[in-house]
Amino acid sequence: MAVYTDVVAEDLGAFLAGYDIGELLAYKGIAEGVENSNFLVHTSRGYFILTLYEKRVAAADLPFFLGLMEHLHARGITCPQPVKNRRGEVLGQVAGRPAAMITFLDGMWIRRPSSGHCAALGEALARLHLAGVDFNGSIGLPIPSTDISIRDDDGKEVATNAVGEICVFGPQVMRGYWNRPEETEQVMFGDWLR
Repeated sequence: MAVYTDVVAEDLGAFLAGYDIGELLAYKGIAEGVENSNFLVHTSRGYFILTLYEKRVAAADLPFFLGLMEHLHARGITCPQPVKNRRGEVLGQVAGRPAAMITFLDGMWIRRPSSGHCAALGEALARLHLAGVDFNGSIGLPIPSTDISIRDDDGKEVATNAVGEICVFGPQVMRGYWNRPEETEQVMFGDWLR
């Protein structure tokens, strides 16, 4: 379940008073998810997602992720957007947790994805990565002695901006499945895990 922190209507109403998104009509917790508390919020101006960032998420990291969402949207990627409050801020606090209002995108998760769905996802990820190439942020520290490479179907490194598969090599990366050479062959390019 993805509601770890309950929100009472009075607290949510007080939080929403700082936004220009209409009056609160209804809200409910969203069961899907694993890390944060999420609520579907219905106001007189539409639907939104309220996310309360739980203790596993460092508050100092949130501007990066919320900024990346804005950056991708500005470059034509269909993605939810953080909603700014009347002071122009995207982060606030509800029930003692950092919180953000996010625009709602219509859609459903696919229970049985097809190869067509996977191909569309691959194309969308490629567009996302290209749109994010000029984002001025950090996703964390590199792991020592670890290399990342984009490789083609034959395991050869591809040119910049070419399509390929993300592969990783390093001392902490597995060398294969124990006593399962067929499975190992499907996930390894030599010493590279794909």
